[in-house]
Amino acid sequence: MDAGGISSIEQIEKFKSACGGKLDFTIGSALDIFGGDLAYDDVKNYK
Repeated sequence: MDAGGISSIEQIEKFKSACGGKLDFTIGSALDIFGGDLAYDDVKNYK
């Protein structure tokens, strides 16, 4: 993770595992709709 929050699906998986799914996180500018590399649809469809 960087200071701006999550920037990959792998980081979502690590974060979810570390906190047991009990904390929220931000993604922000890492999303492709804001010019980043992380696909919005991948995050939206992540389970």
